[in-house]
Amino acid sequence: MGVFSVAHNVTEQVLSRQRAEESEHRYRTLIEEAPIATAFYTGPEVRIQYVNAIMLSYWGKDRTVIGSTLREALPELADHSFPALLEHVYTTGEPYVGVREATTLLVDGKSKISYFNFTYKPLRNEHGDVYGIHHTAIDVTEEVLAQQKIEESEARFRNLVAQAPVPIALTIGPNMVFANVNEPMQQMVGRRSVAFVGKTMREIFPELENQAAEQLARRAQEKGEPFYGTEMPVTLQIGNETRQATTIYRTLRCGRKARLRASFT
Repeated sequence: MGVFSVAHNVTEQVLSRQRAEESEHRYRTLIEEAPIATAFYTGPEVRIQYVNAIMLSYWGKDRTVIGSTLREALPELADHSFPALLEHVYTTGEPYVGVREATTLLVDGKSKISYFNFTYKPLRNEHGDVYGIHHTAIDVTEEVLAQQKIEESEARFRNLVAQAPVPIALTIGPNMVFANVNEPMQQMVGRRSVAFVGKTMREIFPELENQAAEQLARRAQEKGEPFYGTEMPVTLQIGNETRQATTIYRTLRCGRKARLRASFT
């Protein structure tokens, strides 16, 4: 007898859904193609929704972790602060920035200590509520290990200077700021109670102004030319006395540091 038709205009809903899908696709592509390690987590349980290959390589995982919580994907982090930090960011909406933070990850079946600079940034919806966390990270392990080696080398050098039986001092920069002075040097120049480190040569030895010793030390610092001197006259103010000393004087330059070794008779 006929057809009874009922219709509803859902154009806005469809277009809205399409826009949401397009936005999600762009965001997922942005994460996956990011030049640094990037991931996106949703929900208070911190579930992995998107993650790029760089982040997966840091974790030592593959894409099967997508959909898992971070605690499930990386059980080796159970005792670390990272999962708790993410949950705190989601709950409070406060971003977190980590600098050179160490963590132990299981990569290729082996525990590996790595250091990262990273950010946990909360993302909010139109109502201001947190719905996810954007995570970016940079592996700075090589930089940290290199810095540690430098610090260890400097510590060994400081110990070597401190334990040396001959007077040695180390100055840095054009103002010749003392970085290291051993006890034999302090004793020899009559300034055992003086704090050398952080002060310039002119501050410690104002009497050296216009003397050859200071000028030669500055030359070694500025020109990078080593100097070896024997029986050079130096006038020092020791207490209330002005003493004339004869020196075996040696200056060396290494990088931006000048080392002074002298023995006074």
